[in-house]
Amino acid sequence: MVRRIREHEPGEELDDMNRISNRKNLSTARSGEERAYAEKVLSLLGLFLAISSFGLPMNAPQPGHRSRIESTDRGIFSTLLGRFAVSGDTGNQCLAQEVGSPYPFKPISPQTHLTENPAERATSQKRLSIQGKYAAYSQAKALQEDSTLRAVAFGSKTTGIACGDRGTILRSVDGGHSWKLVDHDHQYSFTDIAWLSPQRAIMVGGLLDRVTGLSRGMVLWTQDAGLSWQEAMDTELPMLWSVTWDGSQLVASGCWSDSLLTDAFESYDQGLTWHAATPDTHETARAGFSRPAQLRWRVATDQLITVRDACRTSESGRCLVGDHGVITVTNDNGQTWRRVRGESRKTGVLFICRSAVDVPWSLVGHEALESRHRVSILCQNQQNNVSSERTLSHQRHDRQLARQAALTCGAAGLDYLDIVDDASSNDGKQLGDIAKQWVAVFEPEVVVLDSSLESHIKDAFLNAGISRKAKRVMEYAFCNPEQGAGQGRLLHRNALLSQTGILASDLQSDAFHWIAPHQSPGHSIRTISLFDVATAAARGESLMNGLSIKEGEQLSSTPPPSSRRKLQIARARIKRDQQLEQLIEKTPSLDQFSRLLEHLIESTDKDDQFRLTWETVLRTSDRVNDYVSLKRYEIALNTCIDRFPDLSASHWAQLRLHSIQKSVEWRKLRALLSETSQKSKPQHDTQSVVVSPFQQQNHGGVQMASAVSPVHSTVSPVVVPSLKNDSSEPEEKSPQTTLDLRWEFHPLVLLSREAARLRNDTEELQVADQASPNLVRLKDSNVSWGQLLKTNGKTSLFANNTLSPPHLDGQLNDSCWQSATLIHEGIAVRVSHDEEYLYLGISVPTHSIHVNHEQLSPNTHQRDQSLDPFHRLAIFIDTDRDLLSSMQLQVTSDGRVHDAIDGCKNWQPTWYPAVQISADTTTYEIAILRRDITELPITSADKWFLSIRSVEPGMAIQNEMMPRPNQWTQVTFE
Repeated sequence: MVRRIREHEPGEELDDMNRISNRKNLSTARSGEERAYAEKVLSLLGLFLAISSFGLPMNAPQPGHRSRIESTDRGIFSTLLGRFAVSGDTGNQCLAQEVGSPYPFKPISPQTHLTENPAERATSQKRLSIQGKYAAYSQAKALQEDSTLRAVAFGSKTTGIACGDRGTILRSVDGGHSWKLVDHDHQYSFTDIAWLSPQRAIMVGGLLDRVTGLSRGMVLWTQDAGLSWQEAMDTELPMLWSVTWDGSQLVASGCWSDSLLTDAFESYDQGLTWHAATPDTHETARAGFSRPAQLRWRVATDQLITVRDACRTSESGRCLVGDHGVITVTNDNGQTWRRVRGESRKTGVLFICRSAVDVPWSLVGHEALESRHRVSILCQNQQNNVSSERTLSHQRHDRQLARQAALTCGAAGLDYLDIVDDASSNDGKQLGDIAKQWVAVFEPEVVVLDSSLESHIKDAFLNAGISRKAKRVMEYAFCNPEQGAGQGRLLHRNALLSQTGILASDLQSDAFHWIAPHQSPGHSIRTISLFDVATAAARGESLMNGLSIKEGEQLSSTPPPSSRRKLQIARARIKRDQQLEQLIEKTPSLDQFSRLLEHLIESTDKDDQFRLTWETVLRTSDRVNDYVSLKRYEIALNTCIDRFPDLSASHWAQLRLHSIQKSVEWRKLRALLSETSQKSKPQHDTQSVVVSPFQQQNHGGVQMASAVSPVHSTVSPVVVPSLKNDSSEPEEKSPQTTLDLRWEFHPLVLLSREAARLRNDTEELQVADQASPNLVRLKDSNVSWGQLLKTNGKTSLFANNTLSPPHLDGQLNDSCWQSATLIHEGIAVRVSHDEEYLYLGISVPTHSIHVNHEQLSPNTHQRDQSLDPFHRLAIFIDTDRDLLSSMQLQVTSDGRVHDAIDGCKNWQPTWYPAVQISADTTTYEIAILRRDITELPITSADKWFLSIRSVEPGMAIQNEMMPRPNQWTQVTFE
């Protein structure tokens, strides 16, 4: 496979600034006012920066011809690659503030933002740009020498630039035969380069924030052939994956921008400012090299290199860059290849994991940062399944989150196997070939397998490791910290890594900030050997102990040893878990809890304070079961807001705090919690069973439920609560933080503020029509969020008002089910209602949800039992559509039930599920008492958000911190 790329030959001339200016000023898309504004900005700022700072001569020479190559067959380069076809809207930009506008996209200068003072804005952006910065122990600066290179390009026959992870920039002035690191202060991952002339080049990349995953782009430019680099002025771009130059404009693609509603961007002033372009509907960004392409490079070069990018250096010269900073070149059209950097570098330890959440991050960091071995990671699937509606941009966003977790722990990177978790989908030979090819790409000395992988996948990689002469194949599993390893070796979660000066749990927690910020990891890791060539039992903690380690399998850099003070700080934190646990569970008063939490944070090293604060937020959120525990959760959120006001995680905490104080779901829950704080806690497990009204035989016409299920026989009995409602607590105001436009335009922010307006949280008179113009713009767009918000969108359905309730027999043949059907990720959903009940009819493919055939026990229908061990259907109901809180119902195929509001079991609704299982479909027919969802009757044109998900065993059920539109459906009531 060959990637089509843009090429430009030496000797061509660049367009000068006059042509760029004319092209922008003559754009017919701009109004007279906008043209005047553009001319003013161009005259006062654009020309000065472009000529003085950027150093662009009025008649600059055209750049050298750049060619990027994706793959080759046995060294024969049969095709020199062509150009990208570039199309799109020129110069469109989003609104930078909440103002009404007749235009869906208002072309404005990126310099014009809410922060008008340039010095103030520069300070603000400096603070905002560090949110994705790696921890100090990650040694980002020291590991630049060994970091994976993601892009390479030459501006002339002699001068080339390579860039990659951890801010790595390399420069060559001899045609690629030698390379030197360029010193700078950025830790961003750089993903692509475009030369504009032999002296000028643009480099793009970025980072994703901890916790929220907000995408922050970085554009650097050089005017001295790569000797020094400066930031471009436009700081509102998301992370960019690729950039190309056609002589007059730059075209880049990257993560999705919620402010610009696109993932494609254009620049007409050589990268200083950027404009929205038509969103990419096909793959134009560089996706990296696939497994077959990697193997072809191996055959073509006869070199052990995991190739990430390739380019031409001359008519007969080629240059390849890849993992561990390896660079290989040829000067004879691929007949012979020579490593010019990282001669013997290769992966020492290869981890094969089920998903990013299942990666043993503390073990990865122990091998890479502590033992200094080269580590690579392969994951079977993404942490979230990618539906057909997900764009390539969203998929890459998720994978970049996992890669940043890998870089935090010192690994070279993280790749995906691209095989499904189904034995029937891959025959033994095909799966064996895939495993052998991946092992051949990395050639590791040690292969480490995830014990949760399907047996056929584990067997394939075990055999591949042995056949490819790996010296050791191991298996890892997570275990309780209080339990011993049993057999094998144990890395305790609180083990002190003396060389790095941290605890093993720090690595696991920080990695989860990117891949699963709503989860709190707390397990040790046990490893056992499945195959070993060593005759004697290996001693020591490293997975490579006892083996002859080659020089190239160890990291080149040698970090300074940890100071005695740093080790003392780490040792003091070994008991921090116990201290935090006691603080949450045993502090007698809220004032004392607040004071002790502040003291605990103040006594923690500055680098560890956010980790501790976020862990407090997670632990208090999981334990809300009475009024006091709720106030602890609010104190934890306020602490995050006050201490880290410039982090997007703090912005999320502020939204969350407002939600639990004002949302419809939490107002209902707060009333129940207030009752439990004054009286004894209600006994939710008491079997006060009432007969379903759908089961009563009544001559008045109430129908009888007659569910006939292969698993259970009747409608599940449900406890009816008898708790009063009280008023909710007053809202606590949080401090103003630095404005972050990336956050301000996020759909979650727009929706939560709209929900607050409709709820009238301020309790003041207001104009009825005050919807945010940015929310209106989002709704009018064709993106997935716009489809969710449209009444007739692809992900919307109508709930009809029925006069005849269903039979609740698990068969959707009643009159109320004749309409309002939506196919959502393979699940068919129907919604109906009357004055008393909300009815759901849900059909799930039987093959996608495990049917529990265990014998029923008397406790099968016990309320709010833990359903984590079972495959179940989860239903999320968000009545005020803020996507920050929801009512959650779970039901298994054999009728076990669980209900909660954001995980709090104090909410005890009355609801009746019936399940019918057939060979093809498992059908759930459910009735929920309306007053347990909303006190007010459902009226015509009411709108809710609904999410239906199939949850695998062992997976926790909770709202996503940053929701995705494809997981939700808008329900409009008739």
